[in-house]
Amino acid sequence: MPAPHPFRRTLERLLSTLALLLGSALPFALAWVLIASTDEDATPPANPLDRIPNYSGPLEETLDISAGETVQTAYTYRGTVRLIVEGVWEESAGMCDALYCFSAAGAAQWRPVLVVGGLALADVAGWDAETRPQPDPHEHTYTALMNLGGRWRALRLQNTAEAGTWRVTVLQVE
Repeated sequence: MPAPHPFRRTLERLLSTLALLLGSALPFALAWVLIASTDEDATPPANPLDRIPNYSGPLEETLDISAGETVQTAYTYRGTVRLIVEGVWEESAGMCDALYCFSAAGAAQWRPVLVVGGLALADVAGWDAETRPQPDPHEHTYTALMNLGGRWRALRLQNTAEAGTWRVTVLQVE
């Protein structure tokens, strides 16, 4: 049997090296094609990597909740969160916000109408008659800390008022 031609041996080595290089680069090439070819305007995002929230900064979202409406946060939270509640509406009794109604004379009546996770905001924050926030007849903005424990969960917020829209910002504190 004659010895293989030296050129054939070199060609076999070259082809096997080339196949090894292409096989190693194939996963990276496929990933690049998938990422580069996704539709930026697709809802939900076509690229699975776009579905991962960016947690580099503080986790925060703002929700507008109309009267009688219940909404749920898009993100999940755990530990301590800060709730910032804003909004006011006018009714026959005077101006009302999420915690108080103010008469024309300026007297404030405690009347919380925001429910968080099935509890009134006052119960969530642990307020009583001495620790609840002072009426704010000008800004109508209140803040409360809420401890959610160690399990991640979305928050359900409900506006039980007859009128008005609340803007609630949920901010992950720790």
